[in-house]
Amino acid sequence: MTIRCTDVCGAYCDETFQVTFQMNAAPVCAAVSDTTYFQCAPVEVCRPVSATDADGNFSSCAVVSGPGTVTGGNWCYTPAGEETVNVTVRCSDACGAYCDETFSVTFNINEAPACVAIADTSYFQCVPTQVCRAVGATDADAISAVARY
Repeated sequence: MTIRCTDVCGAYCDETFQVTFQMNAAPVCAAVSDTTYFQCAPVEVCRPVSATDADGNFSSCAVVSGPGTVTGGNWCYTPAGEETVNVTVRCSDACGAYCDETFSVTFNINEAPACVAIADTSYFQCVPTQVCRAVGATDADAISAVARY
């Protein structure tokens, strides 16, 4: 672009310059994979969430759908029990451009094993002798159950 400045006598000068406009690009969210957690009791889980911003004006990430919060670059949540949660995290820049990342987390909470019923039995013995009875349990979570008495 060139501008010309002219005085009352008709003398002038020309100045040439360029103007470059750089448009803001939206941040790019890092992929967060779906996952499953097995827990003995519900405890907080934190997973990293982030985005890159080519313009260097990244602002923050926040949960826009689903449970939990984003703190220090991590999505954190304590399950209420056995459940699957679907979460959408939005990462924004200073211009308001954003990216969304959606993921699912399944929480499997341990269930207590179920004892196999043992029928009451009476033994008549002339002298004390060892008696063995079969005992067992089933576990829906497929964790070994140990009989203790």
